Amino acid sequence: MKDCVIIDRNVPQYKGNFHMHTCRSWDSVTPYQEALQAYYEKGYQFCAVTDHEVYWDSAACDREDFLTLAGVESAFILNGGKPDWLLERTHFTSLHINLLYDASGGKPNGFRHDQVLLRPVDYGLTSWNDYISYCRERNQLVIINHPNWSRLAPELFTGICGAFAFELWNSGGIQEGGCTTDEALWDYALRRGYRIWALTGDDTHRYGPAETVCGSAFTMVCAGEFSKAGLLRSIKQGSFYPSTGPKIHDMRIVDDTLYMDLDPVRQVRICAGELLGKSFTPTGGTVEHIEWKIKPGLKYFRVELRDPNGGMAWSQPVFPHVWMGEQPALREDPHTPVPVGQRGWQKETVTAESCVRERYESNRI
Repeated sequence: MKDCVIIDRNVPQYKGNFHMHTCRSWDSVTPYQEALQAYYEKGYQFCAVTDHEVYWDSAACDREDFLTLAGVESAFILNGGKPDWLLERTHFTSLHINLLYDASGGKPNGFRHDQVLLRPVDYGLTSWNDYISYCRERNQLVIINHPNWSRLAPELFTGICGAFAFELWNSGGIQEGGCTTDEALWDYALRRGYRIWALTGDDTHRYGPAETVCGSAFTMVCAGEFSKAGLLRSIKQGSFYPSTGPKIHDMRIVDDTLYMDLDPVRQVRICAGELLGKSFTPTGGTVEHIEWKIKPGLKYFRVELRDPNGGMAWSQPVFPHVWMGEQPALREDPHTPVPVGQRGWQKETVTAESCVRERYESNRI
């Protein structure tokens, strides 16, 4: 595979939260000024304000060193009782997504500040994808929220089109709802060619010294420009990683070898698509640097970190053999006759008519 820099130690990293609620949501009583101040005091540099069905697009709480990203949490409402297409479920929670205005695209926001979004009716997977398409047409990036809390079956998760990321870690669901992280769901999707990035969301509803959800997780965005457009530009490129503790300082591939510099961790686990990964677990010590030779033919890999306090971090998946837009991986099909002089995709286009004609000519008596 080509040499590439995945996380550059020379590019600043900004700490942010992609999921929070304030008194603008029906299930929180904290004024948005207090909620954002709580994150600011915990060292966060940006927050996406994602109240239930009430859109945020304001600079009222922005500072020189703290930004609020425009967004909302939007959930489907069931068409009556439990949907017929999920009768096997003992409990069902409909799809929740977070929307982020793509401030880097140069196009206006399709929603306005304080706009109340009506909940779309849930008719199943096709209705989910139709609504996501509707939101993307209004210049929104889409995040799938808390799959474990929503009890999303793997086949439904992989059937969702148009979401650029999902919540691998949702603090509210894990710390208060007994939910789990979704690494297994992620690998299920990645093994089947579904390429999606992961991030964390606190899903905070309550704030104060006795509350533990606020600030328990974060997503580091690597961006050369600290602005809403700069952050969104990096987010769209996948230049971010989720964490509940350790940080990744540098991650790159040189000569088919992965090099990583990290906060001191007690385990590094490389999860690979064909079970060709590796674990680094020193006895009685920590790891701050790894080198790993990438196996030939590997479809994807991702990296998990665990620090001495139990904190986790996850790299985005890396696809060693992905079409980057320069040259598609086209191959001649040995079962399809290609006329002499037209071998190779870069030459004159081979039409179906020419193939039929050559086959006819070669079979003439």
